[in-house]
Order: sequence, then C-alpha cells, then structure tokens
Amino acid sequence: MTDELLDRVRAVDPLPEGSIAPPFESVFAPLADMPRRRGRHRRRRMLGLLLPAVSVAVAIGVMVVAVTLRAGRNANRQRVVATGHRHTPNATSAPTSAPTPSVPAGGMSGIVTVWGAGFSSVGDGVISLQQCLRCEPDGNQTSHSTDTEWLLTTSDGGRSWTRTARGYYIQRPLLAGQDGWAGGLQMLSPKQAVGAAEWEPGSGIARYFVTRDGGRSWSVAPSAAPNEGGSVASLVGGAVWAVGLGSNATILRSPPRGERLTATASQPIQGEYTNVHVEGAGAGSAYVVNADVPRQAFATHDDGRTWQRLTPPPCTGKYAFARLDAAFRQTVWLTCLSGNDRTPRLVRSVDGGRSWRQLSVDWGDDGPQQLAAVNADVAWALNGEGELLRTTNAGATWQPVWSATDARVSPLSRPITKLTASPLPILSVQSADSASIVTLLNRGTTRRAAKLTNLVVYRTANGGQSWQAYPVRL
Repeated sequence: MTDELLDRVRAVDPLPEGSIAPPFESVFAPLADMPRRRGRHRRRRMLGLLLPAVSVAVAIGVMVVAVTLRAGRNANRQRVVATGHRHTPNATSAPTSAPTPSVPAGGMSGIVTVWGAGFSSVGDGVISLQQCLRCEPDGNQTSHSTDTEWLLTTSDGGRSWTRTARGYYIQRPLLAGQDGWAGGLQMLSPKQAVGAAEWEPGSGIARYFVTRDGGRSWSVAPSAAPNEGGSVASLVGGAVWAVGLGSNATILRSPPRGERLTATASQPIQGEYTNVHVEGAGAGSAYVVNADVPRQAFATHDDGRTWQRLTPPPCTGKYAFARLDAAFRQTVWLTCLSGNDRTPRLVRSVDGGRSWRQLSVDWGDDGPQQLAAVNADVAWALNGEGELLRTTNAGATWQPVWSATDARVSPLSRPITKLTASPLPILSVQSADSASIVTLLNRGTTRRAAKLTNLVVYRTANGGQSWQAYPVRL
C-alpha cells in the first residue's frame, strides 16, 4: 500500500525544483523502512500523520506552480512589449485574435486588385476589386487582357458576402449607415470605346458614386458642376465634400441626404491644379489644400460661401504632395510629401490651419500610407510595412495594434512577397474603437503573381486589443 501510494504521488508531483515543500522521498522513508511486525494500529497512526503532511505538500506545490506560471506569463508579456513594440513604451499587452477560422479553398485566378473597402458601424460593408486575366504581373493590361469589376457586399460585418459583377469600380467607399459616397471609374464597354481618344482596355471616366442601400448598388452622382477627376470624397456628418476637375478645380458639396453635388458659392482655388484635396470638418466647415506651386490652403465655416486663406502646410519642392486625411473644427490631420524628401510625414494643426507641426513617430521607410482620424485625439494609421498604429492622445504616442506579418493577430494573411505587385492592406475605420482591415490571401504563384486569391477581413471593436478574422472566398 505504501509503495502504491508513493508511486501515485510521484506521478502527479507538481513541485518544481527548488520548492520549499517537504520532499516526498523523505516523507515516505520512515514508513517504507518500517518493520512488518509492527501492528496495524501503529501503521494507521503513521498514515494518519503522513497523509496530512502529503496534503500540505501537494497544496504548497500547486501554489508554487501557479505563482511560477503567472510570473512566467508576465515575463513573456513584458518581453513582447520590449522587443516587438518599438512605438509604444507604455503598452501593456499585445493584440490577440479569436480562434483561427479555416482557410477557404480555391480562389480567384488572374491579377486581383482591391480598389477600396468601407464598412459602417451597423455591419454593412463593401469591397471593390478587379480581376484581370492575361495581365502583366504588375497589373498592366495588354491587347489580350480581359478584366471584370467585382463588388462584394455584406450586411453582417463580414461573416457572409455577396459577389456581383459591375460596370464600375469605386475607391475608398465611405458608409454612414445605409448612405455612402465614393470616387471611382465608370468603365467603358468595347462599343463605347470605339472612336474614343485612344482608350486602353479597362479605361473609363472618373465619377463620384452614391449608394442608399449600404453599398449593394451605386449610381453616378448627378452634378451641376464638373464631376470628373477626384477619386476621394469626404463624408462628415452626412455632408459630402469633393473636388471636381475640369478646366478648373471645383469644390463640390452635397448636404446630408442630398442627391446632387453642386459647386460651392465661391471657389478658393483658381486655375487647373491636380493636387487639390478637400476634407469636411463638421457642420458647414471644410478645409482645402494644394501643395503645388503656389502652395495654398483655405477654410470655410459657412458651407463654402466664403473661404479664409490659411498658412500652407510645410510640403515644399517641385513634386510636393499634401493629402488631407481628416479635420474636426480646428484640428486638421495631413500627410505631407516634400519634393526632396520622398518619405511621407504626418503633420497636424490645432488652430484651424494657421500653424502646422510634424508629429514625431517612426513610420518606417515608407511613412504613413493610410490615416483615419475619428476625432481630435484618436486616429488610426497604416504604415508601409503593413503595421497599424493607433493614438488616443492626438499623436503624442502611437501603439501598434495589428500587423500583416504578426501571426497572433493576422493568422490568415498571406501578403504577396517577392512579386512585382505588393498591395498594402486596406484600412476602414468606423469609430474610436472599431476598425476593419482587408488583406489578400494568396495561394501559389505564376509569372510572379498570385495564382489564386481570396480575401480576409479583420475587425476589432475594442481599440485593437483583439481581432476577429472573416475569410472571404472569391
């Protein structure tokens, strides 16, 4: 009986090396060497003393193991923060993902290009993509190429999708409930292209599009002003601001639930400029910047009836570029690309564009590629390395919350590597805590391009602390 009890305890011995609990061997030694002639009464008494000691030893061992494991987890968490989050000395934990869903089989062949993606806070979403067969690896078309424009839509946040072919594609769709706006290209049929001015396969006319059903169908937005040119609209508080490029750059606006884009009463930009961006900033307010020479910046707070000249952003040089990312009354977020230094920089104004300050953060070699601010303090930004950062203190510090190469939060991502085409993930932000990312899921290669392509949608509702993956089979 003693040997059997000893073997059982050894089998479940939880005590780590170095424990201060009594060793089981020394506890059982007196009993194991006890002469057999001793009476049953003494053995029972010895066992009565021994079993409590064993119970105490086991309890102490369990406590030691629990403390050791907890300390180990804390140490591992601290090591992750120290080595993996070079942007966040104040971060406390790494983002996580939900259980990994199964990878969809098959996929779409040819060169797949995702033009844009947008989600609303109520679960509607849209992804616009193009499939090109017999294209060059870099996506360029030839006389033998055929392309199809596809629209993917969801009404349950990305759990299920409907795919339809469309005669247009849209870029950066913006949804507010069931309403949405986007810039894009209205494709020309072969019959329409006959006699046109040297249209290449897949060419079309730049338009603005509007939806009233959560992105399932889009129509060309009617306009009393030039509707060509700009591919990015601004949707703030239901009002839409856009740039129409004809012979002159024209600032366009539509009120909440409006059906037409109309030119504002006065126009701040005079002449034909191609680097003009407009961003709504709240009721009646908007900002316009132009980084080309002469550099210009304007603001309106009366729906475009009057414009005030501002200090131009610090983007200088022959090929300077300024992209308005977001604006909230007196706060303006802007990505700046100077002519000499080709690394994008993030600058911000907190006084309505009268002065600008560059935000200090290590964005990598390619700088910020996509930025979405939801208020004056909270913004999400995707850099050229496929890493998503988030700030909650107006850009003073940034925390990494997702990465295309981090299997903990993007277990299904398969970014194209060693290929001509290397598209970035596409970011869509719904609120200070909610965001969505669309990435490619590639299988195999052919002619330096992905052989088969599916998509994955990653969504968070807690500021990037955890992510849910939704595979999208194409």
